[in-house]
Amino acid sequence: MESTDKNEAIKLFVGNLALDTSQEDLTQLFGPYGQVVTCSVLRQFAFIHLQGDGAADLAIRELNGREFRGRNLVVEESRGRPMHSTKVFVGNLSAMCSAEDLQELFQTFGKVLECDKVKARLSSSAGYAFVHMERKEDAVQAIEALHGTTFKGRPLSVELSNVQPTVPTTVPAVPIWLPSSSPDPDAPHNVQLPDAHAGPAPDGGPQPGSACYLRPS
Repeated sequence: MESTDKNEAIKLFVGNLALDTSQEDLTQLFGPYGQVVTCSVLRQFAFIHLQGDGAADLAIRELNGREFRGRNLVVEESRGRPMHSTKVFVGNLSAMCSAEDLQELFQTFGKVLECDKVKARLSSSAGYAFVHMERKEDAVQAIEALHGTTFKGRPLSVELSNVQPTVPTTVPAVPIWLPSSSPDPDAPHNVQLPDAHAGPAPDGGPQPGSACYLRPS
């Protein structure tokens, strides 16, 4: 499991946490096994980046199944999100909204695999985030129920993200029309297809408002 680079932090999933478990609690718990680089606590689970030679292996062996604050912990290496999870864009968020708030809001519709930290748009007080749900059906239900509803004083903008996790495939290069501006590559925006006889991509790279050719890696 461990990387050949002893200085690289390993991401661990910590599940079945008590509701009142804090970042400080987990930092103290995992600290004896290695350096806790980051610790992100959500509702009843957390992700920890643990650094040190053999630190992650040792923490898993000694802490998985151990009772902590009245619950038996689940500690394992984070395997990341499934390739076919569904990514939902959530916009116009209040500055008071946290990832934990969104986790709690969306999990009423289905299993939430991960909720990215709320980010603030430039020149705007509104933030946005991405919620990764296990099933597309649950994501669609959440979108239909939450889009336009007021949450922490702001009407939410909820829709499928333009960029969805998929299994890589080899497909022919296709022309697309680049919009003149896009604040975030994952944020929804209108994409216009160019004329079928559009010429090759400019030598200097794509410019806003011009056709370019993309081939997935």
